[in-house]
Amino acid sequence: MTIKNLEVKKLIGFWTAAVLILLGAAMALALMGTDYTSRVLSDQQAAVIAVVSQKYPLAESDVARAIQDLPRGDVETGRAILERYGLSGGPMLDRGQVFSSQLPFYFALAVLASLLLLSIFWVFLARNFRKIREVTAYIQRIQKKDYALDVRDNAEGDISILKNEICKVTVMLKEQAEQLKKDKSALADALYDISHQLKTPLTSMFVMTGVVMDDKTPPPVRREFMAKIRFQLERIEWLVKSLLKMARLDSGTAELAKKPVEVPVLVQKACQPLLVMTDVKNQVLTVEGEPCTFSGDLNWSAEALGNIVKNCIEHTPENGQVWIRYQASRLSTDIVVEDTGGGIPPEDMPHIFERFYRGRNAAPDSVGIGLAMAKSIVEKQGGMVEVENTLRGARFTLKFFKSII
Repeated sequence: MTIKNLEVKKLIGFWTAAVLILLGAAMALALMGTDYTSRVLSDQQAAVIAVVSQKYPLAESDVARAIQDLPRGDVETGRAILERYGLSGGPMLDRGQVFSSQLPFYFALAVLASLLLLSIFWVFLARNFRKIREVTAYIQRIQKKDYALDVRDNAEGDISILKNEICKVTVMLKEQAEQLKKDKSALADALYDISHQLKTPLTSMFVMTGVVMDDKTPPPVRREFMAKIRFQLERIEWLVKSLLKMARLDSGTAELAKKPVEVPVLVQKACQPLLVMTDVKNQVLTVEGEPCTFSGDLNWSAEALGNIVKNCIEHTPENGQVWIRYQASRLSTDIVVEDTGGGIPPEDMPHIFERFYRGRNAAPDSVGIGLAMAKSIVEKQGGMVEVENTLRGARFTLKFFKSII
């Protein structure tokens, strides 16, 4: 039978060591008892020789040799003689005397064995209970949301495994608590920004509605205000839709497909709604590149690319130019969008992808959500978005990696 519990193995090891120690002590005490018995026999033999030599001086040497050699025949003859005097059936030593002389040794052995076993068992239990108390105290600290402790244990055994598992759970709880704190802060900021974005058009519509409802307002003015109210409603509708998309991306409920995406088809789908803007500003939109593909979601990718192209068109003056170039490498499929809008101010560059951030050159009706959404969509597909300034304007690079790294 194989014992897998390391704590049981340790306990068996302690008991084995204790048994070996006890056996060694027993052998030592037995040798001491044997030595004592040998000395008593030697004293009795010396006494016999002394008595015989006093009565029979000439037989002294024969008796000494007989005691030393102990011939088998003489031993039997001696036993017969002892029987005639009632001394047969055992040694001439007094058994009570021998037992009483060796009793302290065996008593000491028993006491030593008991103390040793109790000491080993106590050390084993105290060690395990100390570890259990440490784990209990650690869990109590975790209940108080104190995640700064660390009980990782590199030793082996069930208790050490338990401590390491608790440490893993603690790290996970700490990360969840930090993420929850960040989410709460982000939610509060988002609600503030949303309320701010909605407050302005709602206030404007409230004022314009009062003007429209006034019977004294001329029909041309009324139609003008109605057109403005419609524009504000469209803006609110777009904002709400964008926020819903961002919420789906943030919560992970947006299912992004992993299918081959033809880049020329993607570019056409993203740019088609923006052609009116380029015509109004008399801009030239140039598309260059060899047919290539990447694995992703066509619709969401078109949303991301469209937001970036729209940003470039808005910041490029009339009669300007916007380029879209794409190519594939061994590592990724790159889509580059470049404009002649003069570039991004250095102070705005670190915040360009932050949600609801509006730079100094932002359009009056800009919300500051398009680039943030584009970055989130590309990263959800395992890609990345880079931005830099050129001599003519800004350059955005979308990288869709062939394998997520």
